[in-house]
Amino acid sequence: MTKDPARIRAVLFDYGGVVADEGFAAGLRAIARRHGLDPAKVFALGLRLVYHTGYVTGRASEHDFWQALRDSTGMTSPDHLLTNMVLDRFSPRPAMLDLADRLQRAGLLVAILSDQSDW
Repeated sequence: MTKDPARIRAVLFDYGGVVADEGFAAGLRAIARRHGLDPAKVFALGLRLVYHTGYVTGRASEHDFWQALRDSTGMTSPDHLLTNMVLDRFSPRPAMLDLADRLQRAGLLVAILSDQSDW
């Protein structure tokens, strides 16, 4: 029997926005509202800083990212509060987890890849 090179053997899922509701965007907007800031501006700034600081690529710590956001906005909340406001908004999607289970039971390799660093 020859192997079909076009046969799907593995399925990779992203975490935020696929396996779970996207918590980063919702979290940054909630953080902005808590501090009386414009949610759209804080989200855009956070998105820029997560790359600019090197956090998303593992070259900076979570603290470095939050400190850059605090320095840019005047916010004073501690890291753990900001982190929890993001993490609390990543809600797993049961249908996606069920799909992953079904695919794995069907013999496919199933994995999650994410750029969520250490979150």
